[in-house]
Amino acid sequence: MFTSDKLNPFEVLGLPVDASDATIVARGRDLLQISTSDEQQQLYRWAIDELTTRASIRLRYELYELPDTQYEVERKAWDAFVRMHKINPVKRTQLAKEMPTLSLKDLNLEALLGLLLDGFLAVPEVDITLAIKESPFVRETIALPLEVRDVIFG
Repeated sequence: MFTSDKLNPFEVLGLPVDASDATIVARGRDLLQISTSDEQQQLYRWAIDELTTRASIRLRYELYELPDTQYEVERKAWDAFVRMHKINPVKRTQLAKEMPTLSLKDLNLEALLGLLLDGFLAVPEVDITLAIKESPFVRETIALPLEVRDVIFG
């Protein structure tokens, strides 16, 4: 299954999913010129590569992208939100004082033990091909005499 630990290249470049390869390369070139660090340049190159190299990789990102996403609008809205709410309204010390401490009564021990036992008793699938290939025992090959068909047909 496709897991997305990384950013979406469309998001990195700020482009919609229906952008052409020429648009992706042009936008990437523009961003590379104005980038201020090597990490940004590597990120932009990675995004261009992901979207233009193989169609199957691009299709994955297209499928997992929300339709009609507009990154510039989202960034402006997020910046406005951050400016409006600069100060954290939650005081952590006050919140810690108001929270009761946990006790054994707060835990469902039966469910917790069930989860632990399921984890311990689950038998993982084993792939022994690596163990066979990396065996410390050397197999002796027996050289059989060649027959006529071995010489003719290989």
